[in-house]
Amino acid sequence: MGSMFRSLALGAAMLAATALPALAQDNFFAGKNITLIMGLGAGGNADILARNIARYLERHIPGNPTIVVQNLPGGGGLRATNEVYGSEPDGLSVYFGPWDPLAQILESPELRAKYEEFGFVGGTADLRLNQIRKDVVPGGLTKPGDVVKATGTILTGDLNASSPAGLLGRMSMEVIGAPVKLVTGYNGGSEVYAAILRNEIQMQNIGVSTWRTRSVDFVKSGTGMGLWYFVPVEDDGSYKPNALLPELQPFPDVYKEVHGKMPEGPLWDALNWYTKQIGEMTFVALLPPKTPEDRLKTLQDAFVAAMNDPEFVAESVKTSGAQPAYIDGQRGASIFADLANVTPQVKETMKAVIEAGNQ
Repeated sequence: MGSMFRSLALGAAMLAATALPALAQDNFFAGKNITLIMGLGAGGNADILARNIARYLERHIPGNPTIVVQNLPGGGGLRATNEVYGSEPDGLSVYFGPWDPLAQILESPELRAKYEEFGFVGGTADLRLNQIRKDVVPGGLTKPGDVVKATGTILTGDLNASSPAGLLGRMSMEVIGAPVKLVTGYNGGSEVYAAILRNEIQMQNIGVSTWRTRSVDFVKSGTGMGLWYFVPVEDDGSYKPNALLPELQPFPDVYKEVHGKMPEGPLWDALNWYTKQIGEMTFVALLPPKTPEDRLKTLQDAFVAAMNDPEFVAESVKTSGAQPAYIDGQRGASIFADLANVTPQVKETMKAVIEAGNQ
């Protein structure tokens, strides 16, 4: 009998020891405040997305901590990226905002971090497109391909010369043969849009959620129109139109209407590489390097649960016209690792494009 009781006691002790790490982790976030540092200014669609995700993350993190969103714009998200990179690795500081693959592969001094060293919580994708004022062409644009007939330089705006929106917009215009110049210094998409309405600039690269919300009046008023959206092209020249934007054409379609063939050359190769990078993963949620794995895993699981929460999905469709596509921790880490495989030609081309944007 004594032996049986000793065995039962030993088994109970082993079970308790096994459960302790999970129980401790479940309790870690209870009563805590998590600061979600947003890399862009307040009020834009990306900021709205960050705040919506934060509200639903609170529901799905064990212990139901409070998440406080703090906007820290600057450098297209690099200021906030650097801030979180150097933060205490306790799981209580999270970066959310755009990521800048070029800043890393070109070793920009503005980025004092390495993306692959972060704890990757999750990411979202945002289909990109160009919108433009119709009056860039005498008599007004009637179809996208006529943008090559612009008699003056078309100004497009963004945060800085290496930010994704400005690069995608400007490079596509250069590939198709339209006159374009980048204007930088804005703190977010809302400021860029206001500049378009003032005719300070004429073009902006945006995401589909912005197109479905803020840009509706821009088009209905007759002031502007959509040019094209960006779609990755495979090595065999194939690409798949996106069902989310049936009213617009993919960029290769517009190019073929103007030039009678598919785009080619180093600038196009670089644009297509960048489309694949940014098109699959636009915004990221990151933890500081060396954050304990159990806390990272808890937040990764909570991110997936939040993105699949039926209420979050319904709210996203209502406010932005589409459910955000999400990237889980494993895929995000793989995308970061692929930065080591960029070809020298793409690096040199992107470097030249950024240098031209800084002039």
